[in-house]
Amino acid sequence: MRERRLHLRETITLSCYLEMASGATFNGYTEDIGMGGVFMRSHEFAAKPDRAPRMGDTGLLILHYTKGYIKRGLRLRCRIAHAQLSGIGIDTYPSDLTEEQADTLEQIILTAGNLP
Repeated sequence: MRERRLHLRETITLSCYLEMASGATFNGYTEDIGMGGVFMRSHEFAAKPDRAPRMGDTGLLILHYTKGYIKRGLRLRCRIAHAQLSGIGIDTYPSDLTEEQADTLEQIILTAGNLP
């Protein structure tokens, strides 16, 4: 299958939190991360199938990372690109990121979430 993503993704596992515009929330972890999106897995998708994200839904994704010894969260506006009960593809909006957010996301990708 041909890769259609604009930005390559790296295999990185980070804790994350997804809050949908509908109010539904999900804790999970990333399987891969890139400047344009994330693949997220969560047992909560199958546990709450009636509230599970659907393609086209919008929300807020928070990626949990460490800077030094301090745990932080990067907040990204997002849209569900594809959804299954086992995991969801999430598009983020790189053009909406501030310079600081874009730099942080790039550092998360380069350091697998453990920023110096």
